[in-house]
Amino acid sequence: MPPELSELKTCRCGAQLGADSLRLWDGHTYCFACVNGSSSILADYAQTHGRLEEIGTLDAACCRRYLTRLGIFGLVFSVFLTLGGVATDPRHWLGYLAFMIVLTGIIFPLFVLDQLWRARKSMATVEVRDGELQWSRVGVLQTKVGLLQWSRLLEFRETTVPLSLVRWDVGKAGQDRFTTSTIVAGQIVILLYFPSRRKGGRNKCVACGWTPEFLEIWEGFLTLAGVPRLEDPALWASRLDAVEQSH
Repeated sequence: MPPELSELKTCRCGAQLGADSLRLWDGHTYCFACVNGSSSILADYAQTHGRLEEIGTLDAACCRRYLTRLGIFGLVFSVFLTLGGVATDPRHWLGYLAFMIVLTGIIFPLFVLDQLWRARKSMATVEVRDGELQWSRVGVLQTKVGLLQWSRLLEFRETTVPLSLVRWDVGKAGQDRFTTSTIVAGQIVILLYFPSRRKGGRNKCVACGWTPEFLEIWEGFLTLAGVPRLEDPALWASRLDAVEQSH
C-alpha cells in the first residue's frame, strides 16, 4: 500500500482507499474506480508512469489527410499547368512534361518535408509531476520583411507553473501561437492555459494531446484532478489576482 494512504484514508469520491489506489501527478491519491472511470487508458498509464509526460508527435491520421489533400492539389495543378502550356505551344510539350515531373517529384516533396519539420518542431514537450506543469520546446520563428521570409529555431527554457494556476480546454492546435501556421493548426488537441510571468502579459497557451491516446489521458487526468476548464472565468480571474498579488 502506498505510504500516503496512512495520511489520507478516503478518495475524493468518499470511497476508502485500498491497495489498488493510484497517486496521480497532481499529488493526490485516487481509488482505482475513479481513475478507471475517468479513462481506462489513464488507469493503465498511471500504473506504469511516475509522471505524465508527452513529447509532441505527429499524428499519422493528420499527416495522411494533409498529404492526400496536398498530393491531389499538386497533381491537378501540375496537369492543368502542363496541358495549358502544351495547348499554347505544342512544340515544347516535352519541356512542359519535364517541368511537371520536376514539380511533382522534387519541389512538392521538399515542400511537404519542410511543413512536417516545422510542425514537429513547433510541438512542446509537456510534463506534469508533483502538482506542477512543466513545458519546453524548440520553436520555429518565421520572419517576413516584404517579399522575403525566413525561419530560425528558438529553444525555449523549461517553464514550470503550479497546476493550480492552469486551466484547459479542447480545441484546435492553432490556439498555440507556435502551431498557428503549421499543418497541425486544425488538429483537435488539449489546450493548456496559464498566466504570463510578466505583469500585463498575455496568457500563454500550450497544445498537447497530439495522439488519440494522449488526448484521452490528458482529458481524463485534468477532469479527475479538478483543473478548471476555460469556460470558468470567475475562478480563473480569482487565480490571476492571486498571481498578481504575489509579485
